[in-house]
Amino acid sequence: MSHIEEYLEEKYKNLLPLDKKVPHRTFLVYNTWTNEVMVEKRVEKSKKSIYQKLQQVCSPHLAQIEEIVELDKECRIFELYISGESLKTKLERGALPSQEVRKYSCMLLDLLEELQKKNIVHKDINPSNIIISTDGVLKLIDFGIARSYQQEKTADTVIMGTVGYAAPEQFGFSQTNERTDMYALGILINVMLTGKMPTEHLVELEPFRDIVMTCTQIDYRNRYESYAQIKEQLVEDSRIRNNGSSLNNKKGYGIREIPGFRSGIWWKEILAVIGYFFGFAFLISIDSTYITLSDFQQKVQGVLLASIAIIAPYFCILDPFHWFQRWLDDCKKWERYFIQICIATVVFVIGICFAPRLPRQ
Repeated sequence: MSHIEEYLEEKYKNLLPLDKKVPHRTFLVYNTWTNEVMVEKRVEKSKKSIYQKLQQVCSPHLAQIEEIVELDKECRIFELYISGESLKTKLERGALPSQEVRKYSCMLLDLLEELQKKNIVHKDINPSNIIISTDGVLKLIDFGIARSYQQEKTADTVIMGTVGYAAPEQFGFSQTNERTDMYALGILINVMLTGKMPTEHLVELEPFRDIVMTCTQIDYRNRYESYAQIKEQLVEDSRIRNNGSSLNNKKGYGIREIPGFRSGIWWKEILAVIGYFFGFAFLISIDSTYITLSDFQQKVQGVLLASIAIIAPYFCILDPFHWFQRWLDDCKKWERYFIQICIATVVFVIGICFAPRLPRQ
């Protein structure tokens, strides 16, 4: 026994194996020097550089690597034990709410951005390799098949990955790259929201549907250019749902969603203003039928009620400010439309019924 092996036996006491493979490669160990429970992983020496890079990544979404020890035939990685449950176990109880999916997705995106800076591709993102700690923080584990992207290569040496989550390039079509993990991320988001693969049931809720479809493009060049783009789309949507408006208005929410103003073309906007002006003038003109009192207050009341009867349903059905999309976040698209139409109908009936209908003078 070498001095290094003696050192390891003295410092770490083996508690139990954590994997089902034989011989075991992952163990729960006890650090007698620090009184901490840790995880020991025995990996090929060729993986040492990956774990050295991971040790340099400062992220709350990784298991903290305390020590890397190289032996004659293998490397031993010692990292802090994470208390929590796997995402796979969590999903066995059912799909997750959209807000929870958004939170976990942003956590994973933060980590993937850091890994991208270190040129690391995980290659095996799936619910079994994600742990939600007891304090609600997502942790990505098991970098056993992770690799560094090498620009000069055209394909991976070893074809590995979890079926369903592995990107096409992991099967030898091209080299895995900085966009490979996007594919698994898209599958993961769909599974978290629906409990099924996109091929079985594609999520309907936006922006998740768009993110899933873009991330799972067969050609990686058609996916997002960076993880920051995905996170920006999620955060932007969250701001709209929480505040009713966009901070940077990149997607044109608010007035840019009203017909006539969506394109930003000046002549269309002028025509829209003229159209809305004559529409309102028409509402005022109908006071000869509905309102003939000289009392100004009743006249204004009648015009407002008639306006509400026509304009309010417009906002209910088209939802230009995304109020319904925000309030009915977890509803399916057809359910949300049905509720919008029902509310629009009720508002229209109330407006017409309460608008004064007085005989002409």
